[in-house]
Amino acid sequence: MSDEILFVIENGKLTGCKSKNRDVVIPNGVTCIGAHAFTGCRTLSSVVVPDSVTDIEEYAFSARHKLTKVLIGKNVTRIEPDAFFDCCALTEFSVASSNKAYSSVDGVLFNKDKTSLIRFPPAFSGTYTIPRGVTHIEDAAFSGCCAAKVIIPDGITKIENRTFDGCKVLTSIQLPRNLTIIERAAFRNCLALERFTVPEGVTSIGAEAFGGCSSLTSIIVPDSVTNIGGWAFRGCNSLREFVVPQNDIKTIVYHLFGEMIPFGIIRSLYPAMSDGMLKQFVLNKEIWSKLDDATQAEIFLSRQSKTLTSGYAVCIPPEQLKSLGNAVLERLAGEHPSAKDRMAASTFLSLFSLTAPADLRKKLQTAVENTNATGKRSKSTSRTESRIGSGEADNVVINVQQIAVNAMKADGISNTEAELTLLYGITLKELPVLKASDGTTLPANVLAWLLIAHEKAKGQSFGKTELGVAYEKPGLRPEVERILSLLDDNSLQKALTLLSCHLQKYQNTKKKNLCFPICRYMNETGMAELTKRAPGWRTSASGDNASPLREFRSACLYSETRSAMLFAERYHELDKYAELRGTDADTIRDLYLSDVGLNEQGEKTYDLGNQTVTARLQKDLSFLIELPDGKTVKSLPKKGANPEKYETANGDFAGLKKVVKKVLKSRGSVLFEDFLSGRTRDAGEWQTSYLHNPLLRKAAELIVWAQEEKTFTLSGSGAIDSAEKPYSITDKKIKVAHPMEMTADDITAWQKYFTAHGLKQPFPQVWEPVRKGEDIKEDRYADCMIPYYRFLGQTKHGIIVEDYDFHNEINIGAKGCRMLVERIDWGRHEINMEDRFEVRSFSFKEYNRQVNHIVAYFDRVTVWDRVRKDDLAVMDLMSSFTLAQIMEFIAAAQEAKATNVLSALLEYKNANFADYDPMAEFTLEW
Repeated sequence: MSDEILFVIENGKLTGCKSKNRDVVIPNGVTCIGAHAFTGCRTLSSVVVPDSVTDIEEYAFSARHKLTKVLIGKNVTRIEPDAFFDCCALTEFSVASSNKAYSSVDGVLFNKDKTSLIRFPPAFSGTYTIPRGVTHIEDAAFSGCCAAKVIIPDGITKIENRTFDGCKVLTSIQLPRNLTIIERAAFRNCLALERFTVPEGVTSIGAEAFGGCSSLTSIIVPDSVTNIGGWAFRGCNSLREFVVPQNDIKTIVYHLFGEMIPFGIIRSLYPAMSDGMLKQFVLNKEIWSKLDDATQAEIFLSRQSKTLTSGYAVCIPPEQLKSLGNAVLERLAGEHPSAKDRMAASTFLSLFSLTAPADLRKKLQTAVENTNATGKRSKSTSRTESRIGSGEADNVVINVQQIAVNAMKADGISNTEAELTLLYGITLKELPVLKASDGTTLPANVLAWLLIAHEKAKGQSFGKTELGVAYEKPGLRPEVERILSLLDDNSLQKALTLLSCHLQKYQNTKKKNLCFPICRYMNETGMAELTKRAPGWRTSASGDNASPLREFRSACLYSETRSAMLFAERYHELDKYAELRGTDADTIRDLYLSDVGLNEQGEKTYDLGNQTVTARLQKDLSFLIELPDGKTVKSLPKKGANPEKYETANGDFAGLKKVVKKVLKSRGSVLFEDFLSGRTRDAGEWQTSYLHNPLLRKAAELIVWAQEEKTFTLSGSGAIDSAEKPYSITDKKIKVAHPMEMTADDITAWQKYFTAHGLKQPFPQVWEPVRKGEDIKEDRYADCMIPYYRFLGQTKHGIIVEDYDFHNEINIGAKGCRMLVERIDWGRHEINMEDRFEVRSFSFKEYNRQVNHIVAYFDRVTVWDRVRKDDLAVMDLMSSFTLAQIMEFIAAAQEAKATNVLSALLEYKNANFADYDPMAEFTLEW
């Protein structure tokens, strides 16, 4: 074995080491050991850090699996949390006695006064008791350790980020009585941990705190906990007991578990799930097959609707039909079989008419025929007929009518039509036809009650009744849920669509209030169409506050559809949407809106009958289809496919692409707002959002992010800086980077990175021109004619247009700026998109990101005027424009025969963009 050791040292920083030696002594004179410095020392067993070293950076010795001993010199004052990440054989830290920052006790690394535990040797096994007097445990201190039990003293009040992350043999932990906070990923991937009771007094549990604890069977969280981070229990698939102070089932499922609920707690959670949630999280083969027979039967018998029928057909295999059918038969044989019992039997017979055993089908058929509308057993083999008024109706209709009548009595409604007129100004005769699940037409009062089920009148005001909405929280009344489960969903959606025609046509009457129940009951397809139409309801006089649009925006807050969420985002009302559900807008964006059904690799598979193909999200946010032979195509191959499976898959794939496009457009708007505002996010929350969601991760790869003075982006291999070297994400706040806060070299490096890799940003982030506040004069835009369309509809850029007196008075302003804008072209009650305006004076209160963007915007829209006028003064602005924009200016100068500017532009281009491909830029419109 060679004794040669190759060190790479730059300005005192050790950045690399290659050696086959087991023992390495770092040369004296090195002051810093950089990240990943020892990746070339695979056999490293011990290392001596000399007295000259002061800093040891993150991942300096990461994954050195044979490293057992580290001797730390007297002048080391900073050791980053993950400096010894995944050093699984490490048994001893030895620190020079004269070191003023650190000390070592039994191989454990502490700070000098032994109040803070820095790093626990991973190879230690058995029970470890943290000494009394320790009041703090550093981030990732026990990460990857082999201790089976850890006892923490009462002086510690917080379990820091990743403290026990990856402790695969940890089975027991004694927590301090004064504990108040469990931070992000504190117990993530503790594979042997089986039971965990959070102590009373803890108020917060961080994101992914118990993620991947696959053996955890019981988790009990006390009422003192008021905040639980995203995916706190993701991957805890062995849970049998789950107690948390949270009543919102959607928050529990989406926020705490991510894409899969542990099947052991489904029995306790499913009654509170909506049909859509039940279908998404329970009715799939993987989950359903793990449920015991009793739970399967309980779910099937209690939950019957059109939405769930296809789910049952997919997830229930032939071998389970006998036990499930017998459970249905046993329920029907009882004294008082319910309507749901009879519906379950009918569903079973229709879904499994070919695959269920013949004798079982016959018994079920007989049992169904021998039950009457009252739910009592009948000796007659023919169905008992009942009448409502003068018309015949079957069991479903009777049940629907009875539920509605009882609910109206409970609400104190004696005259349905009077209440309907009071709230919406319509009569029973104006209501569309509504049908039961068997196709029978229902009485009009059923739909009438559904429309008024969540409404109440405020009372009289000057002889006019005002609508009052009894919406304290989203969701549906139990009686409504029961009726909906008995309706033909196509009929209901058709009725809602017909009613929606009233929303704009009668904007000044009560009929516009129909938007509230419509949004409550309408499905995703209907809401997608409505939210597409609604922006057209704005008026020139009232804008987005036009009566029908304003009411619809309020009603959308109570819809559970993705289209409603996106609509709320569009009108900056997602905070309200989230508040109604006891969460925040970022959670809605990251866990609900952005969950489009892709796996962690950004893929979705489709079974076409003749082959299984994979749709894979690309770096440009489009999809490619990968075939079994490795070839790729852009659409699902139809040739040879099973026609039914192909149509299902093709419809799903088309819907997937539309959803992805909408979500990314919404996310792009949010990121652009963050770019202008400089909003920061907690590093843990940011990683939960952008590292684990495949769609958002792809989006994050197109953005430059900032932590304090450092910038980074995500790539396929992880976080990288502008030099494409690995970047270690710290616990500092993260925000969308801005060129105003970056060095010139960093900006240039990022521009070259995106162009070299063919990546197009969602907005011109690293291309945003940067101005100096002192250079902005009041007459900067004087004498430049700006057409009206450059102001109108530019709210996202911070430009505000107010139109009064039917276009007679138009005021134009900009966020954070003072502007005097004069209208040049004027016509009474008229405005054309090409009408000219002039910014006579321009100033600002504080020069910030938003103001810089507005300046850059006005520079961009006025430069055209100057180019066409052959005004050479425009060249003073060229340093702020990209090559793509300059190429457009050249084309405009050629067209206008502005020879002086054309010559100057060509000269500028050749001098400054010789290394750029003009077709490689600019940005991607999501």
